[in-house]
This record gives sequence, structure tokens and C-alpha cells, in this order.
Amino acid sequence: MKIKVLSVLMLCGALLTLTACNGGEKASDSQKSKNTSEVQKSKKKKSESSKKESAKKEDSSKESSSATPTEPKSTETNVQEGVKNTLTVDGFWTAMGSDDHITSRWQFFENTLTINSRDVYDTKVSENLDKNGYTVVTITNKNAESHALLVKPSANGMEGITVEGAAYQEYLKNETVPANQVIEFRKGKLEADDFGVPSWNNMDEAIDYYEATFKNQSNESSEELIWENYRRDLWSVVDAETAGNKMTLHFTNISGAGGSYAQFIKGNVTTEIISYDGNASFPNNPTRKDTVRNSDHVIINTEDLWKNQ
Repeated sequence: MKIKVLSVLMLCGALLTLTACNGGEKASDSQKSKNTSEVQKSKKKKSESSKKESAKKEDSSKESSSATPTEPKSTETNVQEGVKNTLTVDGFWTAMGSDDHITSRWQFFENTLTINSRDVYDTKVSENLDKNGYTVVTITNKNAESHALLVKPSANGMEGITVEGAAYQEYLKNETVPANQVIEFRKGKLEADDFGVPSWNNMDEAIDYYEATFKNQSNESSEELIWENYRRDLWSVVDAETAGNKMTLHFTNISGAGGSYAQFIKGNVTTEIISYDGNASFPNNPTRKDTVRNSDHVIINTEDLWKNQ
């Protein structure tokens, strides 16, 4: 009897142990399944998050591209871009300003410009036209200071505008052309008469004009001169400042020390006489400008230029 009870107890214990083991294995498998599911969910979330982030970046890139499109080049600024220059400036030219009617002689030769056979500059001609259709001639003096001559072909040769100082710096930024006087250029060694403006024949003609003006008692200036100290033979021509309708004379004082200058700009109706009191004042510090009527040598206007200095 005791043996049977013991057998039953041992059998029950074995069953309990087996049940506990099976339960633990099932719990372990359940836990493993749970952990695997969570890992898969995590990976899925990361994948979805990555896709969303990628989509956001793509949208952001599209918005950025849409918000900042590439701006086209201004048609105004580049209207002449790439248009080759065909104007040849080399050679000898006679130039006249449209406002002052002063003539000068310009010679372009091998990247050098000589004006009135005296002033020499280095030059460089642009390969292309600027946006305004001008050929750009950069002119540089011996102090390495530059300005530009803008030229276009004309019926008689070419016409141009000089751009200097602050206007030149502005031109370099946006090619703005200032409203300066137009200079007409014609090929060859011409006189003012060829431009429709009278020229001086010789020094005596200019001296005659001076005397007729300042001896004219209708002009207040006639009282300023001491004619006892005046001699006609004390005048001489300043060749470097004489061309066409411009005649420049130097007057030596009767004592032989010191002197003065007078510059005559001849026009069809009037002539300008620009006076320089004292040798040191010429050519940068003029004293006075008288505008004289040619028909009767009456001074119709006087400007005290020394006040502007």
C-alpha cells in the first residue's frame, strides 16, 4: 500500500515538473515572439520616418528651386554683347567740339594717341561694342590715369564723347553715357572752315581783332589798358595751343619781365577772348572771358573766371 502511494506521488511530481517546463517554454516562446514583433514594428517606424524625411527634403528642394529661379541676363545691359567692333580709329583726324567749336588734331597709331603733336597717350580699343553701340577707346596718360573716348561712325567720319573723372567710374559700372558735348572727327588735316566754322589766317588777324575790341570805347575794358605800354611787336604765337579757330598769343611786358596770354576762339557770329593775367596763370587758371560780337567788336558778355578757382 505504501509503495502504491509513493508511486502515485512520484508520478504526480513528474507531471508537475513537466507542466512547469512546458509552461516556461511557452512563456519564453511568447516573449521571443513579442520581442520580435516589437523589433519589426520599430524597424517599420524607422523606415516610415526615413521615407517621410526624404519626402520632406525633396519637397523642400523643389520649393527652394521654385523660389529662387535663375534670373535671365538683362537684355538692356547686354544688348550689344558679343557685337564685334568694326570701326578703325587709326590714322590722322581733325576734331571739333559741337559746343566750343575748338579744333584739335588727333593721331592714332599703334596703341598711341597724339593730340596737337604734343600730348601723347596710350590707347586700347575694345573688341566689342558697349551696350550703347559705341566703340570704347581707353586713353591712359603718363600718370596711369584713364578715361574713355566713345565713338560711332558718322557720315563724315566718326563722332565721339569723352568720359572722364567720376563719370568714367560710373561708366565702368553700368556703361552710362554722360551728356557731354559731341566731338566730330574727320579724316585728315583740316581747318575750322571745313566744319563750317571760320579759322584764323594768321597772328596779325588775331592782333587786329584784339586792338579793335579793346580800343572800342563802347567797351568798359578799353579804359583798363595803358596803351603807352603797348607795342604790337610784343605778341608771339603759342603754336601748341593754336589750331583752326583757336589762336593763342603771348604778350611780353615792355620791360621784358613777365607777361600775359590771350586766347581767341573764333565763331561765325561772336568770338571769345580768354585772358590770362600773368605767365603762371596759363593754361589752367584763366582770368576772364569776353564774348565779342564780330560785326562791331562790342563785348556782349564778360565772365570773371578767376572767381571759379
